[in-house]
Amino acid sequence: MLSSTQMPSIKTIISAAGSAAATAMVVRSVARDLIPHEFQSYFFLKLRGLLGRFSNQVTMIVDEYDGMYPNQLFQSAELYLATVIRPDTKRFRVTKPENQKQIMVWMEKNEEVIDEFGGVRFTWRLLCHQVQGKHVANPDDYFHGSTLKTEVRFFELVFHKKFKDKVRAFH
Repeated sequence: MLSSTQMPSIKTIISAAGSAAATAMVVRSVARDLIPHEFQSYFFLKLRGLLGRFSNQVTMIVDEYDGMYPNQLFQSAELYLATVIRPDTKRFRVTKPENQKQIMVWMEKNEEVIDEFGGVRFTWRLLCHQVQGKHVANPDDYFHGSTLKTEVRFFELVFHKKFKDKVRAFH
């Protein structure tokens, strides 16, 4: 058993934790600046795969666009999630289209909604990242037929892996 003279003081413990946190922040900053983005992506992909082997969760990605065309699953998810935004949701978007009488409620980017459907608990996250502009189909633009998008949006749908087959069977 350690005697009181061998126990580190609270000041020593806090100092060591602060030093470790500062070192981690410096390493992270240097890595972002010096390591090519492609290598960072590859490293995090492999790390996610390794950690995923120990997880009991499955993550499905629902992209806003399938190539140049809108993904109907994304549009359906967006409409569905507007109906299940809970009162404790801290942030969401509201709009009122010109020809509508009601206010439309949408998830805000980087927010999550927890939902239960068919006895399965789901966590939905709307994530976005900036990209170089790419053209996607826009049926509302009669003159050009496409729109330049600089943001990619997608939903992450997370649930327990034991429900994977049940989720795939939902229509």
